[in-house]
Amino acid sequence: MKTALVNFIQMIGTQRSGSNLLRVMLNQSNDVEAPHPPHILKVFFPLLRSYGDLSDKMNLKELAADILKLVECNPVPWKKGFTDTQSMMSNVKHQSLAGLFGILYQQLAAFREAHTVCCKSLHNVFYHHQMEEAGLDPSYIHIYRDGRDVAASFRNTLVGPKHIYLLAKKWAEEQDACLKLKEQYGEQRLIQVKYEDLLNHPEEELNRICGWLGINYTPKMLNYYRSEASLKASSSGSMWQNLSKPLLRENIGKYRTGLNSEEIEIFEMLAGDQLRALGYQCPVRKRISYSRKTIQLFEEEDRAMSHSVLAKALPRDIVLRQQYEECVNELTEKANRKTEICQ
Repeated sequence: MKTALVNFIQMIGTQRSGSNLLRVMLNQSNDVEAPHPPHILKVFFPLLRSYGDLSDKMNLKELAADILKLVECNPVPWKKGFTDTQSMMSNVKHQSLAGLFGILYQQLAAFREAHTVCCKSLHNVFYHHQMEEAGLDPSYIHIYRDGRDVAASFRNTLVGPKHIYLLAKKWAEEQDACLKLKEQYGEQRLIQVKYEDLLNHPEEELNRICGWLGINYTPKMLNYYRSEASLKASSSGSMWQNLSKPLLRENIGKYRTGLNSEEIEIFEMLAGDQLRALGYQCPVRKRISYSRKTIQLFEEEDRAMSHSVLAKALPRDIVLRQQYEECVNELTEKANRKTEICQ
């Protein structure tokens, strides 16, 4: 299958900020294909050394095959039959991980006859150089939410940190990366979307986003919760269950009951600059430097909190994520073995 060039959208930011909501909204357009992400770049960049020189077609083909394995294990399934290893190899222009990543998304879009594809893997903000080098030329959507609400939301999910110190550090680091990208690429390449505005003024925000992307707005975007994409995601885990519901307009300021006063103070102390830069009300608090011993204690508490969440998780959620996590572990173990042999 020969792949036509499609427009590439890359969402950036921090999870639990409405990115899945916006993904399924945009996916209602006939112009857009926006699948649930298997986090290809995040998984494979740390393993890349084990694949050797990717100008060697055998090495590149092995990487392409492993990428497809990861996609097949995604908790929210992709469409079947849109590509295979040979088709990826035949169409890839840039012999790199980012090149394979780009052709995979382009072929999925072509399969649906969409001219725009959207990747929701927010961590890709840290790989924008590689995407640019591969010629993807993405349009970036920086979706953001009050970081204190993000922290409260992470508390009961199977992914991400749980301790307020680690949550604040993660959110601040990711928002800094997004804001730097805005400075680098400007408004022609990056649009900011505030989660709270998407909840309060959905039609206005979607029209603004669609106009910037050059796609047609459709009222179906507001009925996302009835769509196949939303129902498929919501049935694939509790962390996406709200996708089968209309907009939760009250889902703002939840941190006031989800975090205690000490946790709020720690978050505002560590991430106050980023909160204020994004327009959120936040008092200026005196910075405190934590010792390495204290940070290690925070990390131990975080592991205990994560185990507690796992112990309370629904069996269905664990089973649905297990295949993906086992695949990532197998890929990591294979990479480690190959690296050891080469040393």
